[in-house]
Amino acid sequence: MHFEKEVVTLIEGYKNSSDIGSFRLSLLNKLLSYFRSNGYPERLSKIELSLIPSVFQEANYDDIWWGGQFENLGHLNNILELDCMFHNNGDKRKDLTESQFKEYVEFSFAAIRSRTKN
Repeated sequence: MHFEKEVVTLIEGYKNSSDIGSFRLSLLNKLLSYFRSNGYPERLSKIELSLIPSVFQEANYDDIWWGGQFENLGHLNNILELDCMFHNNGDKRKDLTESQFKEYVEFSFAAIRSRTKN
């Protein structure tokens, strides 16, 4: 999977979206801008650029367990894989150690909480 190319493809797919699609589009554009300027960030350091808050409800609704390292991610595979790669120095979900993946999931839950605080 070529990270930048896949992000651009997702951005194209979310253009002219409303509601959650526009939220994803905004996050994807910010993530791509950061990546083009800086490359991958320090591991698990950019919680505000996590894509998980934009997909976790849909994943739950569609019975996709995004918090499992080797799960079938269905139609959300690309966006979930890209999120993992961005926050883990380009490493895919399957390439992380069990402890690294657990840290990534905890980071993702923190990203969700950061978006739902009042």
